[in-house]
Amino acid sequence: MVDALEKNKILVIGRPESKKDELVKSFISTEPTGSSEILTIDSDTAKVDWQVETRYYCASLEIWMDSTEQLPADQIQYMQRWLDNPDMHSALIDEKEDGTTTDMPERTIPVTRDMEELQQHLREVVDAVVFVFDPMRPETFADILPWALFGQKYKPGVLLCVAYGKSDDQDIGGLKDKWFSWCIECGWEWVDLTDEDPDTEYTVARVHEALTSNEWSTMRIKEQVAQSTSQSNSTTEAVTSTMSDTTNVLSSDKSFETNIVEKPQGDVESKEWAMFDEIASEVDPKRVDALHRLLFDNSDPEGQGSDISALLDRVRGMRDEISEVESKEARRVKAAELAMAIAREA
Repeated sequence: MVDALEKNKILVIGRPESKKDELVKSFISTEPTGSSEILTIDSDTAKVDWQVETRYYCASLEIWMDSTEQLPADQIQYMQRWLDNPDMHSALIDEKEDGTTTDMPERTIPVTRDMEELQQHLREVVDAVVFVFDPMRPETFADILPWALFGQKYKPGVLLCVAYGKSDDQDIGGLKDKWFSWCIECGWEWVDLTDEDPDTEYTVARVHEALTSNEWSTMRIKEQVAQSTSQSNSTTEAVTSTMSDTTNVLSSDKSFETNIVEKPQGDVESKEWAMFDEIASEVDPKRVDALHRLLFDNSDPEGQGSDISALLDRVRGMRDEISEVESKEARRVKAAELAMAIAREA
């Protein structure tokens, strides 16, 4: 039985009418081999035991669902200012000569004392937050404010902001741009599930992928995978399953996504592609080649190139090294080079 204090909890939050229970059922149903025990999803608060099993690992997770409610007027006004100026917090950081930073009074995200205490407890067990809101009720986006503080302060492995519901004739394109920009700046992944086009990159499967790609405390690697007769292919797939370890560095810099394959259309997507072009122009092909050899050269003296566990450790080690680089721009470029080195093996 999994320890109740394991950091294996997924917190799914949103208004009672946000249909978060429907979203949970949807992304659980994409699990090919795992099983899930839905204890209750007929009320607004529920717990789901999710047994995730892939070809490469298994993990016991818990999904906790709870409701948000309208914030006090001062917090709503604060959130509106933040939406209008997404980099408001980073612009107000007081940086000292020794490189340390201090929170200036105007940077403090306003939350209640009860919320602060709740989050202090949740940080021990929650490693993913999925905020769900109905874009046809744009005022409910402000409910994310306390959880923006949780994300900045405790840095869980996954932060997803999900626009869930069917679009009507209401023009919210401008608001979507604001929400997207805020998410990019604040370290959340924006997932727009209002588009019914099956070819869009935003699908329920993306929510499933983001959650199952996290490095959970209950994750257990299947050692037998390393014995596969098609070692090269299985190794590549295993690394692909941990791509979020690399893209976490990119998402923390809030301006790059590695899952873009074709140049998309639209204002939001064009901005995203422009960010890609800017970073790609700085990538060093020699550095990509060197990283690829370090990761996938099976002729190393210790014979660990074919050991998937060791390979995953090397990817995580490189990710940690990148996160320690002081320059934001340099971190973005190095993370892009690592992602490209992994992609070359696909």
